[in-house]
Amino acid sequence: MLTVGISNELNRNVTKETTAVALGSGMLEVYATPAMIALMEETCMKSVQDELDQGCGTVGTGLTIHHVSATPVGMEVRCVSKLVEVDGRKLVFDVQAFDEAGLIGQGTHERFIIENEKFSLSDEEYEEGIRYYMEQTETESREEFLKTYGEDEIRAQLLEDKVLNF
Repeated sequence: MLTVGISNELNRNVTKETTAVALGSGMLEVYATPAMIALMEETCMKSVQDELDQGCGTVGTGLTIHHVSATPVGMEVRCVSKLVEVDGRKLVFDVQAFDEAGLIGQGTHERFIIENEKFSLSDEEYEEGIRYYMEQTETESREEFLKTYGEDEIRAQLLEDKVLNF
C-alpha cells in the first residue's frame, strides 16, 4: 500500500560515462546533472514499485531539481528519496543526492501510476499496426515497408498512437 513516508536509497560511483562531457551537458569531467536526475528518478521509482498493483508502474511527470555541487570521477553518490504526497495516481517525492563531501542536489520529483500494458505493444498490436500502415501507404511488400520507414520508427509510431488513444 502506498503511504506517505516510503523511502529509498541508492548509491552509484561517478564514472567517465556519467560525466557532463560524456553526456553532452557540459565541458567538465564531473558528475552530470542528467546522470544525477536519472539516479533520482530511479531511486523514487524503485521505492514504490513493490507497493503497486500487479501490472502497474510509474512514469516521471515532473522535476524541480537543483544541482548545487560538483562531484569528481571516482567518488560515490548516494541518493535518498521520500514519498511526501499521494494524490490519486500522482506521487510526489522529496529527493536529495550526496557525495562524500555533502549535499550535491535536491528537489522534488513527481511520478504518475500507470498500467504498464497501456504503454507497451503486444506482438499482435505490432502486426496489426504494420498491416494498417501498409494499407494506408499502399505498400504491398512488408520488407519494402520496413526498409522505407524503419522498424524502430514504426514501433515508436504505433506506441505513440496507442498511448494517445489511452
